[in-house]
Amino acid sequence: MKKNLYENRFHTPEYFWFSPENLEFVGFELVRNKYQKIIPNTQGWYWSDVLGLYLGVEGGKLRYYPMVI
Repeated sequence: MKKNLYENRFHTPEYFWFSPENLEFVGFELVRNKYQKIIPNTQGWYWSDVLGLYLGVEGGKLRYYPMVI
């Protein structure tokens, strides 16, 4: 599975997975060398520290949203 490769070999700080077939979308962040699920906000968006924005699904497509101050 790609998630294990990014976690164990590359130590990628964040990993997001989106399936356009069933609109499943999840995010993980690397904490002490293990991926932990990122908890979405009330809109169902996931914050990415690496990208500095939110990611979410709208209208069946993966979208990004800037941080609202």
